[in-house]
Amino acid sequence: LNDRLQRVAQRLFTELVHIGPDDQPLYTRRRRRLDELWTTEEDRKDIQHLVNVFTQARLLVTEGSDSAEIGSFETVEIIHESLIRTWDELRGWIQQRRDFLVWRAAVAPRVSRWLNTGEDDSLLRGSELTEVKAAFDDEMNALEKKFVARSRAAEKTRADSERDRRIESESRELAAASFSQLSI
Repeated sequence: LNDRLQRVAQRLFTELVHIGPDDQPLYTRRRRRLDELWTTEEDRKDIQHLVNVFTQARLLVTEGSDSAEIGSFETVEIIHESLIRTWDELRGWIQQRRDFLVWRAAVAPRVSRWLNTGEDDSLLRGSELTEVKAAFDDEMNALEKKFVARSRAAEKTRADSERDRRIESESRELAAASFSQLSI
């Protein structure tokens, strides 16, 4: 594989691993929908190719759509847990991406709730939003990017509303002070 495909393969395999809590560095295989794994159209083609290669090599297993085109119902997972336990290189890749993978695992239920309900109460706010590192932008899938963008827009709207309320309150206080100066 060329360098670009090696990087995509590393990301693919790490996406197929569930990471346990910090005090229990347990890694288990994780089934993912294929449409959750790419960030660009070029990514989609690379993932399609790599899934085919690694399925034939018996490292991955797919389930779902039989069409040649990746469908939203097709899933992929690492063929067996022992691959995760014994492949030191994979464990190294996981460690390199650990911060992002932990963030994704924490945010996934909120993304899902937001997607299903459309309500903004699931969005990231304040420090949660500031903690989304710029480095994560390249790793997020399209839905996560949309969720973060919506969170940022909602946060800006809240900040603008708060600023407007503060300005209005200060204006009222200034007007009241000016009026009291006039009546003296």
